[in-house]
Amino acid sequence: MWDPRFPLWVRLLSPFYIILPLLPLAVLRRIGYDHRALRLQSGIAAALLVVSRFLGPSRNLNYAFADPVFHHAFGPAPAHMVLVFAALVGFIYWPTHRLLIWVFPPKCPSF
Repeated sequence: MWDPRFPLWVRLLSPFYIILPLLPLAVLRRIGYDHRALRLQSGIAAALLVVSRFLGPSRNLNYAFADPVFHHAFGPAPAHMVLVFAALVGFIYWPTHRLLIWVFPPKCPSF
């Protein structure tokens, strides 16, 4: 999609870029948003942060070594990872979670 060698109209022919954003919204509209999703997403993010530390600083996956804004670590590794995790949950996951609960209320009871 981002390869400038191909004209934009050719790159936009891929239905992937049309269907992929709409499919989760259609599913959420049909079955509703599960209120347990924040815990699951947070757990996955915490596990991936730990795994990312083992992949080395050259990759800096999930900003496990340096933050995306100032490009440096905030203290030792555990403190930096806790801060990155708190920022993910507080500024991205939780507001999105609240919005999805409001827009797509659960249709069936959770287990």
